[in-house]
Amino acid sequence: MRRAAAAVARLGVGAVTGLACVAITGTGPVQAAPRDCVVEREIFSASATCPGGDVTEYVLRVECVGIYSSGPFPLYAAGTYIQLGYPFTPNGQRTTTGCMNWGPGLLGVVTNASVETYHR
Repeated sequence: MRRAAAAVARLGVGAVTGLACVAITGTGPVQAAPRDCVVEREIFSASATCPGGDVTEYVLRVECVGIYSSGPFPLYAAGTYIQLGYPFTPNGQRTTTGCMNWGPGLLGVVTNASVETYHR
């Protein structure tokens, strides 16, 4: 019984020590995240530049206000809508998405922009 308890105690101490070592030294290369991206907004478009090093794909989400397609052609509405850029892998290059002439947007201005993790 004492040997089993001692073995469990050693195993627990080893696990905690290993976790502490991983927490202190880290593992693998530094990973980028959407919060590490630089997002620039202009009046009709937004751009994002994300550092490389991550295998996760991101998407640029641009919130717009203006006139947009709300259903089958020729139905239009005025208000807020969202434009999503194509999924991209961060590599330090700039990607841009606009509020006009792409997707539902006909004529709009940017109200907000952010980078999100792309889920398939």
